Amino acid sequence: MFKLPRALIAVLLAAISLQAADNNPPRRPARNASDAELNQAATQANTDPTAFRKFARLSPHVHLDAANRAHVICQALPAGAQIGPDTTPFTGTAPFPLTQTFLLHSRPGAARVIYLDFKGHTTTGTPWNNSTSAGASFTTPPFDLDGNPTAFSDVEQAAIQEIWKRVAEDYAPWEVDVTTQDPGVEALRRTASSDTQYGVRCVIGGSSAQWLGSAAGGVAYIGTFGGLVATGAANDIPAFVFPAQLGNSTKAIAEAAAHECGHTLGLYHDGTTAGVEYFGGQGNWAPIMGVSYYKAVTQWSRGEYPLANNTQDQMAIIGSRIPLVAADHGVNSTTATPVAGDSLTAGGIIRSSTDGAWYAIQAGVGPLSVTALAASSSPDLKIGLTLVDASGGTVATATATGLNGMNASLSANLTVPGAYFIVLKGVADGTGATQYSNYASAGRFSLAGSWASLATPPPPPVFPPVASTLGTAPTSGPAPLTVNFSSARSTQTNGTTLRYLWNFGDNTVTSDLANPTHIYGRVGSYTATLTVIDGINLINTTSVVINVTTAPVTPPPPVTPPPVATNIIDVGAMKAGWYDIVNGRPVRRESDHDGDDDDKPVNRYHPLAPQGYFYCFITIVDVAGKPVSGATVSLTASGLASGKVQGRTDRLGQIEVVTPRMSATQKGSITFTVTGVQLSGKVYDSTRNAVTTVTVTR
Repeated sequence: MFKLPRALIAVLLAAISLQAADNNPPRRPARNASDAELNQAATQANTDPTAFRKFARLSPHVHLDAANRAHVICQALPAGAQIGPDTTPFTGTAPFPLTQTFLLHSRPGAARVIYLDFKGHTTTGTPWNNSTSAGASFTTPPFDLDGNPTAFSDVEQAAIQEIWKRVAEDYAPWEVDVTTQDPGVEALRRTASSDTQYGVRCVIGGSSAQWLGSAAGGVAYIGTFGGLVATGAANDIPAFVFPAQLGNSTKAIAEAAAHECGHTLGLYHDGTTAGVEYFGGQGNWAPIMGVSYYKAVTQWSRGEYPLANNTQDQMAIIGSRIPLVAADHGVNSTTATPVAGDSLTAGGIIRSSTDGAWYAIQAGVGPLSVTALAASSSPDLKIGLTLVDASGGTVATATATGLNGMNASLSANLTVPGAYFIVLKGVADGTGATQYSNYASAGRFSLAGSWASLATPPPPPVFPPVASTLGTAPTSGPAPLTVNFSSARSTQTNGTTLRYLWNFGDNTVTSDLANPTHIYGRVGSYTATLTVIDGINLINTTSVVINVTTAPVTPPPPVTPPPVATNIIDVGAMKAGWYDIVNGRPVRRESDHDGDDDDKPVNRYHPLAPQGYFYCFITIVDVAGKPVSGATVSLTASGLASGKVQGRTDRLGQIEVVTPRMSATQKGSITFTVTGVQLSGKVYDSTRNAVTTVTVTR
C-alpha cells in the first residue's frame, strides 16, 4: 500500500483546513465550530478564549461568520408576552422638550460613545453584510410606533427619551456618553490603537425579518467595542435592536439595547446550569445579560444566583474597556463634601459596591430629614442612607421607599449639636441567592435634606495625625546595626506642624527628630515606636520592629600601651607621729597614711625622744619605685604646729621634718602636706603620689 510522508500529510491537512475556512458559510452555529475556530473568534473579540468556548458551546444563538467573527442573535419576546410593569403601549409624557429628543447626552464630551440610532440606518461594508446579505447593503427603517416612518410623533419621541434614560442608567458608572445625537462614524469606529475616541452604534428600528432572516430581539458582534477596524473601512459595526420582535415596548427595547451593547463589550448570556440560556431572574430582579424584559429591577451580574452558568465579573469587564467616571462627591469622612447652611440639594453617581457619597454637615438640636431618589423609570441603584456622627457612630438609617424600594428616606431628632455625615451607598435587596447583592447596585441619585441650623457653628471635625514609619531602613542586620528611621509618610489633617518622638525600644535614648539615626549595639528584637503630635496636641502612634542579629567576631587590633616617661618622680610614702617615753623606753608613735598607729622603739640616745616632738618622714621615688636622693621637698604643716619647710632627700630618698618642741601632754592633730618636689632633670607628677597628705593625732 502506498504511504504518504508525514510532512506531506501535514501540508495536505493544512491546505484542506485553509480551504474549509475559505468555504465557511456566511453564518453558522458556533457550537459546531472547532476549538481553533472558536479561539480565533475570541481573539478577534478580545475576550478570554476559555470562557468564550464555554459560552459558544452552551448557546445555540452564538454564530460565526465566514471570517470566524462571533455574533449573537438574541431571543425575541414570545407572542402576547407580559412585560412586567410595562404592559401597554407607551403613552408617557416626554421628560425633556421634544426639540431635544435627538440631542440627548448622558455624559457630553466623553471619549467613549453609545449611540442609540432611532433615525434609520443603511449598513454597508460590515461583517453583517457578508453574513446576512451576501455583501449587499441593507437599510433599517426608523423607529416607528404609529405606522408612519416618515415622521416622529410626540409619543414616539417620548418613547425614545424613555429608552435613552433607561440605557443611560445602566451605563451611568462609566465614562461613556449614551446619546441620541449622531456623533459621526469617526467617533464610533477605532482605526488604530492610538485612537481613544470610539464606541458603538445601536440601531433601533424595524424587524429582524427584514434582513436577518430569523426572529430576534437584537443582535450584536461580540467584543467589537474598541476593536480595530481595517484602515479605510467605510463603516462602524453596529448592534441592532428590533422593536417589532419586542412588542414595541419601551422597557423591552431599552433592556435589549443595554444587552446588545453588553455583547459588544465582551459580555455573555447569563443562564443556568440546568440548561436555561437566558436566566429570567428571581423576585423582582433579573440580570441584564439574561432575559430582563419581565423584571422591574435589572442590573449587571457576576453569577451570584443559584445554578448560574456565567460568573463573568461584568462590571469589571465593562470597566476594562470604559473607565469609571471620577467621583463627584467625597468618598469617606476625610474627603466628605462640605455642605454650608441647613439644607442640601445634591446629585451624583454611585460607581460600584465600594463607592459611597459622603456629605459633611453642621446641624443644631432639632429635626433632620433627608430623601434620596434613584433614577426614575429603571434605576440600577438601590439606595442605602445613613446619618453618622463625628466619631463614626450611626445615628439613624433610612427606610426604603418608592417603587421596588429603590429610594430612601431618613429622619432623626438630633439632641446634640455638631458635625454629622450624610452617607449614601448602593445596597442589596436580600442576597444574591434570593434577590440581588450590592454588586451592581450603582447608578444615578439625587439627594435633598434639611436640619436645624447652629446658632454658632462648632468647629469642623478634627482628626488625629497619621503616624508612619514607612521608609525606615534597614530593619534587620548584624550588630552593631545603624538604622535610619523615617517619618516621611506621616501626615497631619488640620494644617498644623507635626512634632515627633521616637523611642528606639532598647532602653537607651529617645529622639525628637523627624528622621533620626540610631545604632543598636546588642543582638535582639526591638520595637521602635513613633509618636506624632500635631499643633493641637492630637497624637497617633505606630511602631516598627528592628531585628539585630549576631555579627561575625573580628578581634580588635593589638593595643600598644603608650610609653611611660622615665624622668617622673613622686611621693612614694609618708609617715608621721611623735616621740615619747613609754615604760622608760623611748618610742616613736607613728601614723602612716593608712591610719594605723604603731609604737616603734628608737635609739635610747635619740636627742628628741624625751621631748615630745612631732615628726614626718617623706620618701621620694622614681617610676620604678626606687628612692630618689637630692630631691627638694616642700611641705606645709597645720594644726598644733603650722608653717612651711623645705628639705632635701638623703640617699634613701627620705627627708624627716620635725615640729618645734611642745609639751608632751599637749593634745591635738597636725596635718603634713607635700606641696612640691624639685630635682634637676626630673618632673614631679603629683597624680602618681601614693600619698600627698598625712595627719597625726595625739
